[in-house]
Amino acid sequence: MARSKESLTEGHQQIPAIRNEFWQNVKVTGTGAELNQQLENAGRVADFLEFGELLARDACTVRSPVEAISGLNINSGRRSQT
Repeated sequence: MARSKESLTEGHQQIPAIRNEFWQNVKVTGTGAELNQQLENAGRVADFLEFGELLARDACTVRSPVEAISGLNINSGRRSQT
């Protein structure tokens, strides 16, 4: 899977809008008298969106193991100065 800093940054910026749309449009039916499968599923989607945002943020800021070992910046193909 190819990725670039630009695409990760764009994806990271889109997640809050997707999360807001989810919370504006989510419909959970049922009562509190029994296990509510729809409520559980909605919670999983919310967790997935939060986790995706964290992964995108981390991917934008952390160098890969290959970059750390070799000093190469994979996106530019040049050696870093660190």
